[in-house]
Order: sequence, then C-alpha cells, then structure tokens
Amino acid sequence: MKKTRIGKFARSLATLQLAMIPLAVGVVSVPQVAAAGYAVAAETTDQIIFRDGRIIKGIIAEETDSTVSMFVMVGSIRGASPTVYNKTDILSVVRGTGEDETVTEAGGSSDPIDKPTAASPGGKVIYHIKLNGEFGRDVNKTPLKQAVDAAKRYNPDYLLVEVDNLWEQFGQDLGDETASFDQFSIADQLEPILRQDLQTHWDNPPEVVVWVKNAMAGAAFIPFFTPNVYFSSDGRMGGIGNLGGMFGSMGDEVVRDKQESLRLARAKGMAIASGHDPRIIEAMTMTEYVLYYTMDGGRPVYYTTAEPGAELLTDDGKDGNADTMQEQVRSEGNDVLTLRAELAQKLGVSKGTADTVEDVLFYLGVLDNYELIEDPAERTLDRWAKTIDRLERDIPRMFREYDEIQVQGDYNERKRARGAKINILRKIIGQVERYAESLQFSRIGVPPVAQLRVLIEQFRLQQLADRP
Repeated sequence: MKKTRIGKFARSLATLQLAMIPLAVGVVSVPQVAAAGYAVAAETTDQIIFRDGRIIKGIIAEETDSTVSMFVMVGSIRGASPTVYNKTDILSVVRGTGEDETVTEAGGSSDPIDKPTAASPGGKVIYHIKLNGEFGRDVNKTPLKQAVDAAKRYNPDYLLVEVDNLWEQFGQDLGDETASFDQFSIADQLEPILRQDLQTHWDNPPEVVVWVKNAMAGAAFIPFFTPNVYFSSDGRMGGIGNLGGMFGSMGDEVVRDKQESLRLARAKGMAIASGHDPRIIEAMTMTEYVLYYTMDGGRPVYYTTAEPGAELLTDDGKDGNADTMQEQVRSEGNDVLTLRAELAQKLGVSKGTADTVEDVLFYLGVLDNYELIEDPAERTLDRWAKTIDRLERDIPRMFREYDEIQVQGDYNERKRARGAKINILRKIIGQVERYAESLQFSRIGVPPVAQLRVLIEQFRLQQLADRP
C-alpha cells in the first residue's frame, strides 16, 4: 500500500498500457491487456509440475478442486487466454517463483516500468521492507534481494527495513536466548544486499534505516548494517550469545578458538563499518566477556574491569553469576547483552524510540512531503514464506508418492515404475535446490539431495540390468 502526503505518483504503467492499446475506457484490466496480445507486468511467475515431468510457467488465473487455469508464459509474453489443466495430471503447483518480468509488446522489445518520483520537488520516497517471520526461513537472501530489487524501480531516498522476526516460538524451542550465533552466516549473506550492492548497482543509493521491533537470533546482526537504527518501545535485539561454546568440545581447541575468532572478527568488522562500537558485539556474543560502562557527555565509555561509578552490562556467566533459565528465556539476564530500547539509545546503538513509521520519519526529518511505499516488498517476502510453507507440505507428499510406487509386474511395468520414481526424485531435488537456503530437512522429512541422487543412480543401474 502506498501513502501520499502531497500529491500522488503518476501511474506510469497504466499510462503506458493505455497508450499502447486503443480503448474507449480509461481503465485497463489484466485480462484485457493479455487478451490484446501484450505481456502484463508480473513480479513473479507460477509453475505447474505435471506427473509426466513437464513444467509449465505462467500466471495462475484460477484454481478449483479439480482444475488449474493458467496464463502460460513464453519468455516474457503471456498467453491471451488461460489454459485449463486437470489436477489429476498435476503433481504440484508452485506459486510465486520470484522471476521479475517487464511489460513487453507481443513480438516486440522490452520496456521497463517507469520509475515514479516524489510528489513534488524536495519530496522524499521511502520504501518500507518488513522482515517478519522466521530468520533463515522466511527471511533469507533470495527474498530480501527480490524485495530490494523491486525497490530499485522507485528510486527511493530511504530503505526502511523493519525487523520483527519470530523469536518467541524459536526461542522456546531452544530454551534460552543464547543459542543462535550460528545464524550469523545467514546475516553475512544479507549484509551485501543492504550495503555493498546498493553502492555498486544503484545510481543513487538510498539511505538504509533499520527499525527494530524484534531482532533476535541472526536478525540481531541486521541493525549493525547501518548507523541509522531506531527501536520501538518494546523492541529488543540479541539472542546470539553462544559463540564461545558454539563448537563445544569437538576437535582441537586451537582450531575451535581460531574459528570463533574469525567469526567474531567478521561480526565486529560489520559493526565497525557502520560506526558501532565492536565491544557491543563482543558483549552480545561471548558469555565470558565482561563489560562495564559510564556516561561522559552523553556518550558511553566502556571498561572490561570494575571502575568507580561504572554500571555492569555483562558478567562472566560463571558459577553464581550464571543467569537462571527464566532470565535466559525472558532475555533478562546479563551473561550476554540483550539490548532494549532505552539501553540501546543510551549506548548509541539506537538513535531514538519510534512506535510508528511516522515516528521514524520524524527522526529522519521527513515530515510532510513524502511518498511511503510499503506493499510491494511485503508481498515479495510473503510470497517466499508461502512458497516455503507449500513446499514443506508438497515435498513430503511427493516422497510418500515415491514410496507408494512398487517396482513389480512385467518388464514394461517395472520400467515405468522406476521411471516414475526417478521423475519424482528429480522434482524433489529441483525444488530443494531452488529453495535450499530456507528449507530444512528436519521439517520436510526427506533424505538429503546427495542420497536422492544415489537412489536415482541405483534405479538407473537396476533398469540397465533388468531384462524383459
């Protein structure tokens, strides 16, 4: 949804379509444009995967209990009318593959969608991206990149990244707040999208602003991508305090220490690049790290030993200093640092407390003349999450179908059965590899891809050895 304070964006896409298609009315629907022989802009395409191995891409028009209707895409050209397929022939339907299309004339060249501009001179464009859901599943590299790529066409002045990940459910599964530094590898892949890539690939890079509501586990690193951080009143940031015990007692101690040091150095470097004090990272990630602070002229001064008047941020977590389980679950302990709004602002991590988008914009000095674009990015990430939801249902179902196929009967029946099993395994592999960053084998309940490939090879060898 787009909110306008002064004026409205020119609807460039509608103007382009009306100029290309002579109509007596001033509103053009998607079916009308498609019927006139033009491809319609679509942020994503859908897929129908058939039991015989065929895969058709397009835009799903309607789905009933027995059929699926689709506007079939050939390149970026969409068919003039939907084709109806029977569900008895369909293995699975995958919605929203995230392939960005442009408006093109049938048989012609592509024309990019015009970029809207601010409502009036001096106005600002704010593109609002919501990072909700589970970090590493719903929030991951591909959907974030798609959301940022979608923002580029609007040439925004600010990318407002709202972080509100699902931590309660995840934290309860883990039992405490300290279990998720291992998600740093995911955050490490997200950082270039919101930092280096903007400088490299955008003519006018936007300013990235992070609004913290719930930035726990790997999401706690996202605010360190930028100096522009704001907290909601009940915002919190942490849950990454297990680096010191991440590798347990396995292997050589020197190797473990080196691996921990490398990861800590990378995380601290991420914070330093945005002007954040690296000791905050250390206090958030290392249970044994002790940190005190005092305030001098409104700025924190840090100490690793007790000093007169210094306030304790984190203790060593040993013996009597260890947090209780209740404190860990509630993120109220001090074995590792969990930032709340007041403390985050006091330590300079946050620039202010903001409970609405308008509050954030007020801090940025954006008062009246602005365009707020917040719906497209939300749809992008929501589609990704829904796709993962579907695959977590579809892949186990496909594997059950695989198990139900019996290799028996005469030669032709055995050959068909092996072919069907191989076909299903290949489809599973294709989906898993495409969405590997977010799919978890513990949830989908199928063997890893390497084992699936071994099964395919075994069936091929069996078929070669079979005789009529």
